[in-house]
Amino acid sequence: TPEVAKRHIADFGAPSAVVGVLPPENRPITTTMANWLQGEVQLYLPTDQALPQELVNAFFQAQDSLVLGTLTPEAACAQIQKAVDQYKAQHK
Repeated sequence: TPEVAKRHIADFGAPSAVVGVLPPENRPITTTMANWLQGEVQLYLPTDQALPQELVNAFFQAQDSLVLGTLTPEAACAQIQKAVDQYKAQHK
């Protein structure tokens, strides 16, 4: 329950899966991660790890660049699509 999660969040050492339950203020990095995971930045993990390594690498590179602000969402999508097209061309 949220009450139990709030009572024990300081012991977790990681963000809680319970929405609205944030780490103590003395853990600013974990609090930032919790805010991101709870919708502020809409972080997500890829649900299909069965992709070829080249595509996983392209995905993570685009994702990192997007988070760092060096790529727009459109450019990140284009970069991933280019990697997919190259992979398909090489593996006909």
